[in-house]
Amino acid sequence: MFGLTIEKLIVIGFLAAVILGPQRLPLYAEKLATFVTNFRRFTESTRARAEQELGFSADAMDPTIWNQQLQRYDPRRIVRDALATDSAAASPDASTDDEDTSVTEESGEAAPVSTQEVRHRWVTVGGTSGHPIRRRIVDPPAPHEPHEPYESSTPTV
Repeated sequence: MFGLTIEKLIVIGFLAAVILGPQRLPLYAEKLATFVTNFRRFTESTRARAEQELGFSADAMDPTIWNQQLQRYDPRRIVRDALATDSAAASPDASTDDEDTSVTEESGEAAPVSTQEVRHRWVTVGGTSGHPIRRRIVDPPAPHEPHEPYESSTPTV
């Protein structure tokens, strides 16, 4: 506690007895006892008020349960769970949200667009250079229109 050993406390007590003298030493010892009593009363009332406002006893709270509750807010765990959720959603046995459907004009039927045509990119939307905030942008598939031949200004014969 604060680097105080029993030897140092004995030296401090001896110096206090010599400096204060036998007449003032009991008065200051009584003041020290009053201070310690008031400090204990303050800590007990603060602890009781905290237990009342939090709704549970501090003695009854198991440190392992407290640590497990705090680990829910660990950024590494949050990212790991989010990545696991994203990879589960991207698996083939997941829902078919990955396949986009488009309607063809000739038949009027929905034709699935392959996921290879859908591209995504990451865009930095804020944050700092050390901790950027990135968002995934899904680009729509490029339309497959046939290229028309280049028309020149000279007429062909």
